[in-house]
Amino acid sequence: MDNELEILTARYRELGIDRQIDYGKFCLYSIITHSTAIEGSTIT
Repeated sequence: MDNELEILTARYRELGIDRQIDYGKFCLYSIITHSTAIEGSTIT
């Protein structure tokens, strides 16, 4: 199991997926969208 995880992690890094997504912005946007949905507001 550990070896499989290492292989998948290496493949993930090799493909550069982590460089294609800005996780900071993704988190920020998802929190804002969720927060406004709770409050009944819309993002304009």
